[in-house]
Amino acid sequence: MPDKDPILLAGLWAILPDPVRAAIVGALVALIRVMYDGSEPSVVRRLLECALCGAIALCVASGAQALGITGDIATFAGGAIGLVGADTVRAWAKRIAERRVRDLES
Repeated sequence: MPDKDPILLAGLWAILPDPVRAAIVGALVALIRVMYDGSEPSVVRRLLECALCGAIALCVASGAQALGITGDIATFAGGAIGLVGADTVRAWAKRIAERRVRDLES
């Protein structure tokens, strides 16, 4: 069995940009959640949920980085997005957008 160096893996993780780390964490947490939950019956739907959560986490982490928020918070946001799921994030975003439009109209 070849020698495994945990320092190498930690080093690879450390050189990844914060948004990419957040996307990876979001996708992995989403995969674990849907597998545990059983809410997505097919493999394709599970993979799509993971990809959506990873993409949302990437966007949020990039925005957080642009606002000067630290990388640790961006990675936390990625995990949180993976935990709540793409459908919940989409519902929250829709609610916020509708409220903003309503405020602009009045």
